[in-house]
Amino acid sequence: MVANIKSPSVYILASKPRGTLYVGVTSNLVKRVWKHREGFADGFTKRHGVRTLVWYELHSTMADAMRFPFVCHGSQPSAG
Repeated sequence: MVANIKSPSVYILASKPRGTLYVGVTSNLVKRVWKHREGFADGFTKRHGVRTLVWYELHSTMADAMRFPFVCHGSQPSAG
């Protein structure tokens, strides 16, 4: 059973050392990482075999957590 602990989080998954990285944001880190690892998260991570949690950071609000991926990609969030 997967824990249902909610806290805004940013996380980075990897396919292998020096492999493909994925940056994500979620309100339930344990559940989301479990979905990636078990193959229940369709899309980029499933296609590229990105399953291993390599880093995470908890935030006080979802808005704060959502700013981080833009920093990683070198862009700015839209004002909308």
